[in-house]
Amino acid sequence: MSGLRALSLRRVSALFIALAIPFAFGSCQSIAGIDDRELGPCSHFCDVVMQNCAGDNRVYETREKCMGVCKLYPVGDANEWQGKNTLECRLHEAELAATAAGEEVSNFCRSAGPEGINCGSECENYCYLYEKTCDQVQCGSTSNCVAKCAALRDNHEYNVVNDYEGNSIQCRFVHLSNASVIDTQKHCGHANLSTPTDHCNDLPDSDQGVAGASSSDEVSVKPSEPDCKQYCQVNGVSCGTTQYESRDQCLALCKFLPVGEFSDTNQNTLGCRIYHSYNSLCAPEQHCPHSGPSGEGHCGTTPQDKCLAYCTLAKGVCPSQYSTAFQDDDDACAANCALLPDALPAEEGPTRYTTTYAATPGTVACRFLALSRAAQAQPSSASYGSLCVNAFGGGDCAEP
Repeated sequence: MSGLRALSLRRVSALFIALAIPFAFGSCQSIAGIDDRELGPCSHFCDVVMQNCAGDNRVYETREKCMGVCKLYPVGDANEWQGKNTLECRLHEAELAATAAGEEVSNFCRSAGPEGINCGSECENYCYLYEKTCDQVQCGSTSNCVAKCAALRDNHEYNVVNDYEGNSIQCRFVHLSNASVIDTQKHCGHANLSTPTDHCNDLPDSDQGVAGASSSDEVSVKPSEPDCKQYCQVNGVSCGTTQYESRDQCLALCKFLPVGEFSDTNQNTLGCRIYHSYNSLCAPEQHCPHSGPSGEGHCGTTPQDKCLAYCTLAKGVCPSQYSTAFQDDDDACAANCALLPDALPAEEGPTRYTTTYAATPGTVACRFLALSRAAQAQPSSASYGSLCVNAFGGGDCAEP
């Protein structure tokens, strides 16, 4: 490695300052408002990264966006750059990309880009860049933002074109890069953690079909329909064990939910529960009950109670018991459920669904938890039978 590229950012800065001193008094007006990093280390860094990370390994669409993001990072220490969210770390990674081969090039370039996968963690880097670009902290604190960011889909690759769309952390980095130079408020909205205003979600675009499926021959970066893996990942990060006792339990019950679409916001579907799980990232107390098995009046509002969700799950998880108890009559199930004290949704108070409240006998909440546990149990096991008894108001869920 030779020439200017081999210099550390700190040495480039020192060289720039030394050369600039004789002209300082005569040129202050002409460079007013320009950070020293733009003319020194950022200029050098962007030369390197734009040259060494090109084509499919491009991490900045334009040099302007590289400069826009670069100005937001600390220069860092040339002697202790490893694993740091700094320009020094990113410069070293960009330089290594020049002589790397195969997948190594992609890894070095992703580290040199806004993701910085070897220069800090993706979530730490996302929250830092959002705060610097958008001038606001998400979820109340940086640490909370980092923790909740773990819910986001990680594509494990970075493409500035494909990642313009889709509910992934990579999409958010693309729009933060855009926000650093143009339409800051708009692109910061796209990059929001829990409620992106556009693009960084899985809603179908105008030229796509149902649930995000592409209407053309192009491969869509968005899933074709809601899936349990995404739901349980987001819900687990958002709500902990308030809606399900474990991830496995969530995955087991999820299979009995109507799939629906990503655009669902008040239907008794998986799509609706995914929507409210994302809303729960920064407002868990408000939205977690909407995202759980009961839907709490938001995912299943016809009729205006939790009984639609209960009867749908009861019929799927415990079909023989459902047939015996209600003779496969959905109206009879709904009528039975409506007699329970917490059948109506609650926007506040102790009767909102949680796994803790579900220990209360004689409630529909108790039945929902029994169904969650029964879905996880093997149908041939003794526990499955007793859990289904609970789910229809017997055993542990009988009225006291």
